[in-house]
Amino acid sequence: MAQFKVHNSTDCALTVRFEPSGMEHDIPSTDHVVVGWPDDESPILGFIEVGDGELVIEGPVGLRAWHSSGQELDT
Repeated sequence: MAQFKVHNSTDCALTVRFEPSGMEHDIPSTDHVVVGWPDDESPILGFIEVGDGELVIEGPVGLRAWHSSGQELDT
């Protein structure tokens, strides 16, 4: 599983939405989440979309995420 960090370097909370489930989590200013991208042979590439105060991550089945505290988030 490849992992990458999503860091909020803004002065306000950033909402991260995982698709296709629609689960949303707020990342406070200067905090982060770690996203685990599954190693699979799926033809789905996924995408990351940045909007005003929101980040949308759509990935294959098995996508996982953890708060900076280590708590796993619902994706």
